[in-house]
Amino acid sequence: MLDFVGNELWNYSLGETFVGGAPIVVNDLIFAVTNEENSRLLAVDLSGNLIEEIVIIPASYAHCSPVFTDGCLFIATSAGIVYAFDTEAAKSESALPPMEHGWYLPVGFITILLIGVGSLFYWKRNKNSR
Repeated sequence: MLDFVGNELWNYSLGETFVGGAPIVVNDLIFAVTNEENSRLLAVDLSGNLIEEIVIIPASYAHCSPVFTDGCLFIATSAGIVYAFDTEAAKSESALPPMEHGWYLPVGFITILLIGVGSLFYWKRNKNSR
């Protein structure tokens, strides 16, 4: 963390890895994911203190930035899984527990994809039969 002049205010080491995407700030916490075989979600406060570190299971790479909406932090991984974390819990507890029904999002994506592909085939078949 640097001030506007360029002086270092604090530094948090990620070890020998690097961030998978740009960090984001939500509710006075900085969230970042590492891009390594066992990617990690890190929550650091604005003073540089580690609040939480979660290893993504199953092991996979997180290549993109976390995304925040509606009180949830979303992370996509190379395993094809989108994880959802409740950021409101981060303010009141020491952990970021996964959402209770985190499987809804991947199933929803697959359903939308199948409907889209099915509709495309139906449209092409009907177009060619005219």
